[in-house]
Amino acid sequence: VGTLDMDMRDLFPNEARKISQGSRRSTLTLDELAADKRLPVEFLQNLGVREFPVGPGLNGGIGISYRDATGRNARSKSRTHLVAKKGSYWPSGMSLMAYGIDRLEDARRVGFLILVEGESDAWTCWHHEFPALGVPGASATKTIEGSHVDGIDRIFIVQEPDDGGTNFVAGVVKRLSKLEWGGNAFVVKFDEQAKDPNALHKLNPDSFTEAFQERLDGAQTLDLSEPTQSSREPIAHEEPDKKTQR
Repeated sequence: VGTLDMDMRDLFPNEARKISQGSRRSTLTLDELAADKRLPVEFLQNLGVREFPVGPGLNGGIGISYRDATGRNARSKSRTHLVAKKGSYWPSGMSLMAYGIDRLEDARRVGFLILVEGESDAWTCWHHEFPALGVPGASATKTIEGSHVDGIDRIFIVQEPDDGGTNFVAGVVKRLSKLEWGGNAFVVKFDEQAKDPNALHKLNPDSFTEAFQERLDGAQTLDLSEPTQSSREPIAHEEPDKKTQR
C-alpha cells in the first residue's frame, strides 16, 4: 500500500464512493481528467493522482494524494467530476491541508511562491516549472503555515474574477500578517477570458509560460499592514521594477 502511495483507507469503500440504491456510478477516469486539464496522464500519475477501483460498492473516480514535507501521502482526496465543486470529497474526519507541501523547496530555491486555489492550478504551474502551493478553497487560507513560507521572499496570490477570488486574496493577506511573514506579497489578477492558470494553459499550452510570466511581472504589490475584510480587496500598489526568475 505504501509503495503505491496509498492509505489503507483506499482499499475500502467510504461514503464518497458507495453506490446507493438507484445512484449512477462515477465515470470519471484519469484519462478524462488529464484531457480536460490538457495535462499528460503520466505527469499526473507522478504527482500521486490515480483512479479508484470500480466494483461492488465502489464507484471509481479519482484519488489525489496530498503529501507532507517528506513526500509521504498524508491525505487522499476523492474526485468524481471534472468540475471540482460538483464532485470533490475530503477524507471524513480529517483536517484540511495545503497541496504541494512536498514541493516547497523549489520555491525556496528560486525565492518566490505562487498561491492558487485547488489542485488543477497547482498542476498547471508545476507542469510549466512555476513553484506553487494549492489552498483547498478560498475560505481555507488557514492551511497556510509558517513553515510553508519560511525562506521565501515573494508570494504571488492568484485572484480569480469572482467574489471567491477577492475573498481568497483577503484571506491570504490576513493569514500572512498573522504569521508575521516578512516578505513581499503580490496579487495576480485573472479575468473572464482565462479565470485561472489552468484556463490560461488550456487556451494555448505552448504560450502559457510567456503569458503567465507577463502576469507575474505585472502583478501589483499588496500592503500586508492594511486591515482587510472578506468583503473588499486589500490595497494593491503598482511595482513596475519587479521581475521573477525561475
